[in-house]
Amino acid sequence: MASSLASAGVLEDLIYEMEKRQSYKPAFFATLSTKMVSLRTNHVVKFNNVKTNIGGGYDASSGVFTVQTKGTYEFAVNFITSNRHEWLELDLIKNNRVVVRGHAAHDQFTSGSLQAILELNVGDRIWVNHPRSSGLLYGDNFTIKIYWNTHLSTKMAEIRKESLQFYKYLCHKIGTQVDVRTRRLSFIICDILNHPLKRNAFKFFPEISSGSKAEGLNLNGSDVDIMLIDIRFEVYESENEAVHGRNVALIMDTVDTPHCFSKLRLHTNYNRIVDFYGRFKRFIHFEGSKRLLSSELYKEHNMTLQNILARTSINKMEEGRRESLLFYKYLCHKIGTQVDVRTRRLSFIICDIHNNPLKRNAFKYFPEISSGSRAEGLNLSGSDVDIMLIDNRFEVYESENEAVQGREVNLIMDTEDTPHCFSKLRVLTNYNRIEDNNGRFKRFPTF
Repeated sequence: MASSLASAGVLEDLIYEMEKRQSYKPAFFATLSTKMVSLRTNHVVKFNNVKTNIGGGYDASSGVFTVQTKGTYEFAVNFITSNRHEWLELDLIKNNRVVVRGHAAHDQFTSGSLQAILELNVGDRIWVNHPRSSGLLYGDNFTIKIYWNTHLSTKMAEIRKESLQFYKYLCHKIGTQVDVRTRRLSFIICDILNHPLKRNAFKFFPEISSGSKAEGLNLNGSDVDIMLIDIRFEVYESENEAVHGRNVALIMDTVDTPHCFSKLRLHTNYNRIVDFYGRFKRFIHFEGSKRLLSSELYKEHNMTLQNILARTSINKMEEGRRESLLFYKYLCHKIGTQVDVRTRRLSFIICDIHNNPLKRNAFKYFPEISSGSRAEGLNLSGSDVDIMLIDNRFEVYESENEAVQGREVNLIMDTEDTPHCFSKLRVLTNYNRIEDNNGRFKRFPTF
């Protein structure tokens, strides 16, 4: 209970801090108190009379505004030249680069202005600079102001908030992206398994699942539509694309048809069709000189067969899902859920870490690794645990090029004249030096 209350307190503090930051809109407004300001090259104009400085980003002593909150800012500067013989230019500078330049003509008391909307990051620096060799600026409360562009920032925040809320709503009503993708893949897999080439089925009608359920939606009223593809035909947009082959070629004819509809005009030689498909001519009707495929005659002939295939396909998909669910439940009953298996494996990993020689006063050469079916998370009858000991006095390499000389004895895998998946271990470390490093190790090698 105490832990829950503490977590709730932390959450409330975080929410308060986020709301405070969202309501915090940095801005400043400053003027020149001096009536005449003589400017030289790269002179920073210091608007020294600060009226507003929300967030403390503007430094009147340096004339520099430093960004403390990332966002969209709008800058506006108004100025007047005080010299009738010289025109005046001022630059708005961001991190030593000119953003925009303002100009006032050489007539006395001619005004100029600067304005910019900038995307700024924390630490960016903004100031007003005089680029010319000389200039005379009339002060007397002419201003610089900057404010957080509340319209843009607030609008973007509202859009993000609404998008997140809509995404959460969709996840609640429809499922996450993973859920939808998994449902769609299950139908695609069923289509592949039910393809005529994969089973002993009527060869002319591969199936494609469609409808809202096949698209991954599992809402009330979602359905599955089974589309059958008659691979005896090839449909082309124009005669130039048509390829003569074993299939009957049909051309899309949109003359005098409603929008998004098309007639299918026969392109294959009518007299040759009987050789390929026997009674296919029953589907053809004449419209003037055109031979068109009759959708009514085609459906009348094929609908009964399609209904039989569709019902068979749906029944098989439902049976497949039911069998998969039963098998999953059986595995959970016999082995355990994914959480159970993962927990068992983690318990062995934790034991291995705890029993590491570096963690306790043990014989330092042999860290342990648990293996075997029980250590892999299975808790079946006959499951066992194997303990592998690692002798860290040795380093084993696949080739001499990989070997690194150190305190350990280097061994090279030698698979010459060895059975498959076995290897000899050849000593690479200087044989005469081994005793100095590892005492009585020389008793192990063979020649």
